[in-house]
Amino acid sequence: MSAAAKISFIVPAAGKGLRMAANVPKQYLRLAGQPVLQHTLERLLACKPDKLVLVVAKDDIAWQKIPCTERCIIAEGGASRAESVLNGLQHLDDAVDNWVLVHDSVRPCVRAADIQRLISSVVASSSQGFSAGGLLGTAITDTLKHIQLHESELHESELHESDFGDSDQVAKTSGAAASNAAAPSTVVAKTLPREAYWLAQTPQMFSTRLLRQALNETKRRAITITDEASAIEQLGHQPLMVAGNPDNLKITTQPDMLLAGFYLQQQQLELAFEGQLTPANGIQTMISKSLGDSD
Repeated sequence: MSAAAKISFIVPAAGKGLRMAANVPKQYLRLAGQPVLQHTLERLLACKPDKLVLVVAKDDIAWQKIPCTERCIIAEGGASRAESVLNGLQHLDDAVDNWVLVHDSVRPCVRAADIQRLISSVVASSSQGFSAGGLLGTAITDTLKHIQLHESELHESELHESDFGDSDQVAKTSGAAASNAAAPSTVVAKTLPREAYWLAQTPQMFSTRLLRQALNETKRRAITITDEASAIEQLGHQPLMVAGNPDNLKITTQPDMLLAGFYLQQQQLELAFEGQLTPANGIQTMISKSLGDSD
């Protein structure tokens, strides 16, 4: 990978955010005086990418009120996240040295240091022949439990294992299909070794060519994915897991808004003592440092 490599961002922002139960999609909720999406875009644009593709719903015009969107390429969203990212990739070419970072629109607290660590790690591994890309994530610190419906619930519920394949799936779907208003009882089936599990974050960084191939393949096979790394894994690749920061949370529910506001405030306090939040020379500086360039 050369120091002249082009690195771009894709920000899928076509979702409705139903779990937030708000009057507007969560990316447009106001956080610390401005829309969540504006915080996110400003942080990514400060890294000076080659391009930033913002993917929005067909009927969405709210993005037009966000000042920094004039520096973005606007693409139309699809029926799923995977389709939206594929639409965004249409605006990027597949040259060998081109990479893309896909970042959730509702992760406004992402740190430049974490983006730099991800890019440096992926670039360094690519120079050694490992080209599966990588993603930010955090190790699970709580004890991890695998749950299922209580045995009595399995017999009494209208759901049957034969309908879903196993009792674990019944546990996942029981809330919507329980025969009465009371929540079904769940029990611990086993404790999982937390050392082997991490929580995936974004950005997730891959070559544009590989990501396009992976997303097209999952689409062809009708495989539902919830992040880009999942698609890469379906091709048999193993992306790098790069340590991120817990404050890079994804806003999903109302309490997350309060927590994100707190994180933004704390990060601003850090700035007063540590200097700039983002590298002054942007992504190209990150690449040069990763490759050990003297200039």
